[in-house]
Amino acid sequence: MARPAQRTFVERLSEMPLAKVAAYYVILVAGSVLTARLFPGFGAFFSSDRMHDLVRGGGDFSRSPFTIPEVPGPTGTLEI
Repeated sequence: MARPAQRTFVERLSEMPLAKVAAYYVILVAGSVLTARLFPGFGAFFSSDRMHDLVRGGGDFSRSPFTIPEVPGPTGTLEI
């Protein structure tokens, strides 16, 4: 009978639950560092001052960053 081929350490590593959790956190930290490097102002989005302004409902941060700002000008519909 043929003996099964020895598996490498990397192949056995994929079956270890602790290694999977560690890999998840490594990917999470790497993604966070990459985001911080690509978008330096992104940290201000989660700053404590902004969170306090959101709770109080005042300041420039009271609006959602995902809303479209109002543009001054004529109002009404445009018909084509």
